[in-house]
Amino acid sequence: MSNEEMIAAIKGCAEKLGRAPTTRELSLATEGRLPRSLISRRFGTYTRALQACGLVRHDGARPQFKAAAETIFRCSAVPMLRRYAQA
Repeated sequence: MSNEEMIAAIKGCAEKLGRAPTTRELSLATEGRLPRSLISRRFGTYTRALQACGLVRHDGARPQFKAAAETIFRCSAVPMLRRYAQA
């Protein structure tokens, strides 16, 4: 499979999903013909392959976890930091 064919496969999968596919989704969509190892050999990383397609990596639920972590951090760390700042 050429780089152009790989890019076309990634873009096609992205169109169906409405976002950049994960490596697992891409492998399933291509019936195993485009595994992560092949992408890494050709592009260096999966992120670079997505960049070659004009796509941005999909982070799944991470933004939700990030928002929750920031809320928890604000609630618990700020009072502690104020105590140390006053000492």
